[in-house]
Amino acid sequence: VTTATAISFSKASPAALVFDKASKRCVGWGAFSKKAGVEYDDEHGDHTPDDEFFKATGGLMKKDFSEREINVSHLGAAQGSIVTAWAMGEDIAKALKIDTGGNYGVLLDFEPGPELLAKIESGEMFRLSMEGLAHNVEIVKSATGIAAAKRKRILRGVELTKWAVCPLGAHE
Repeated sequence: VTTATAISFSKASPAALVFDKASKRCVGWGAFSKKAGVEYDDEHGDHTPDDEFFKATGGLMKKDFSEREINVSHLGAAQGSIVTAWAMGEDIAKALKIDTGGNYGVLLDFEPGPELLAKIESGEMFRLSMEGLAHNVEIVKSATGIAAAKRKRILRGVELTKWAVCPLGAHE
C-alpha cells in the first residue's frame, strides 16, 4: 500500500431514489461502503470505509444549507439542496437494531428544485452521485499490478462537497 496525493472524485450509487410526493423530498443511498455485507468497491476500483463516511457526512452537514447543493449529472448550477446526509455504517445500524440488508454507506435526503423534480417524477433521473475530495488515498497493488486489482484505491480523508442526480449509475 502506498499513499497518493489528494484526488477529486464523483461516483454514482447503484440504488434508485425514493420520492415522497407529499413533502417533495427524495431519499436514497448516496454511496456505499458495503453491499450485502461485503466491502463495496465501485467500478473505478475505489472503496470508502464506514468511518470515512461518518466523518465526511459530519463535515458536509456543518455547511450552511445554501452550500449543500444537488445538481444534475454534476453539471451547472444547483437544482436543489441537501436537507440531511448521514452515515449508516455497520456499527451504527447494529447499535440501533436497523436491518439494512447488509448495505451500509451514506443516506441522503434532499429537496429538488422544480426542474430537477420534473426529471425525477418522469423517471429520467433516478440515481445519486457523490462528489468530493479524498485528501489521503491508499493505492492498493496486486501481484499483477494495479490494472488487474478490483480494489485500486481506498479513499481516506474524504470531504463530500455535493451530490448530483443522474440518469444512470456509474457503478453497476
